Amino acid sequence: MSSGNMGIKLIRSLGYYVPELSNVWALESWGESSNVYIIQEETGELSMIDVGNNVLLLSQMSGAGLDPRKVTKIVVTHAHLDHLGALVGILSNAQPDVYIHERDAPYANLWELFEAAQVPSENIKLLRGGETLDIMGGVKILHTPGHTPGSISVYHESSQTLFSGDSIGRISICPDDPVGCLEAYMSSLNWVIEKRVKYILPGHGMPIFFEKESMEIIHSQLFGVKEVLCKKLVERGTELIREGFYDEALEHFEKALKIKPGYEDALVGKGYALLHLKRPKEAFSIDAFRRRVLNSTGKILGRLKKEGRA
Repeated sequence: MSSGNMGIKLIRSLGYYVPELSNVWALESWGESSNVYIIQEETGELSMIDVGNNVLLLSQMSGAGLDPRKVTKIVVTHAHLDHLGALVGILSNAQPDVYIHERDAPYANLWELFEAAQVPSENIKLLRGGETLDIMGGVKILHTPGHTPGSISVYHESSQTLFSGDSIGRISICPDDPVGCLEAYMSSLNWVIEKRVKYILPGHGMPIFFEKESMEIIHSQLFGVKEVLCKKLVERGTELIREGFYDEALEHFEKALKIKPGYEDALVGKGYALLHLKRPKEAFSIDAFRRRVLNSTGKILGRLKKEGRA
């Protein structure tokens, strides 16, 4: 893949690299635009995963023999301008169904855009994750939040290809519901690891065409998500203890320990929750909690002795 000095350049079909993807074309990211993936369906229609944000999109498509008027489906991986800014140009040529996760839809201003382009608002399709769309014979929508609350990835099982948007290598926290978002992200990554990934087609940068590297990236992503999720669960559990909700706090610590057994902060938090629930025997049976309490007690006694109060 390469880009010219005058803007994004249409690359050859990805079949040049992988025969299984001979019906997928790509426009590489350039400036303030993401990668764009264009799928030539067997019917002659075109589907797109992200449309980027470059004024040259339509001319580049036409120059490659990809008629923008044949676009019938667009999947937007998330509501950032670099992934959907060129949508206005597509809507001036076609009336496609546009799929976006319901949590990102409010930030995309699609209804106003569709009204201005005189495209029926019914063409806006809201996703929740788990859907199968008729693209490339069937793709699965995975809710992979973190970059945005409604970030999605698109998985094509028969070729084991993951269109990852900005969900790979960009771990961040959804401000409105971090625990729920990251649990959904972890679930999606576990699902796609079970299915296996040969090829990663990201929102920015070069595609990954080697299964070993692709799986290493996904496993690394899962590890990072688990780390962040466990930290957030412990933080929330600690807050719940301060607020007096000890049962709920215990649930958060136990969730963290299911994800990461032996996570010391979760073990200590669980001990404090059990102690508040008047279950001291269980609390002090947790080695990490017992060590933390004894260490804290020793420090307090040492300070009191130093002050002549013990």
